Amino acid sequence: MLIRYSQFLTLAVLSAMVLWGCAGTGTGSSNEELETFEAERVSVPEYREFLGELREAVREGIPREFNEREIQRYGQLERRLLDLLEGVDSVDEMNRDEQRQLYNAQEALQALVSGQRDYQVICRRRHTVGTNFKTTECYTRQEWQEVSDQSRRFMEDFMRSPMEPPAGPGG
Repeated sequence: MLIRYSQFLTLAVLSAMVLWGCAGTGTGSSNEELETFEAERVSVPEYREFLGELREAVREGIPREFNEREIQRYGQLERRLLDLLEGVDSVDEMNRDEQRQLYNAQEALQALVSGQRDYQVICRRRHTVGTNFKTTECYTRQEWQEVSDQSRRFMEDFMRSPMEPPAGPGG
């Protein structure tokens, strides 16, 4: 089966959205609205079929040639996706953590195939300080790196600042 590059890109972009019917990603700014995409849902068997077609395209060097390390990583990601989907007919049957893992694995696969890791969307469950609640935050790999860099700089600046004892009475 021969898949042209433009057909492959369409498949790759849609595949991340199709399992869920819609997906949204934050852009790093809390003031911006989430961007949403509407897509038709596909069944898990249809998605497995897509993975088979994608595997063949990658073997043929579409959309690009992979080095040995990338081929190994592709195999790991494909196995991870198939393991997560084992015994599942619909993503709705999965719990939120499994759905997040599936989404992250699909995004990692898409980033690997397209060669654009910085734009890979990664979702993480984070605990909100002062509450018992966890939230799911989704940002690109590049945005997560910026958040990490800002936190590191804050801590470095805090540690370098002079720590003076509070002024006591009369002083």
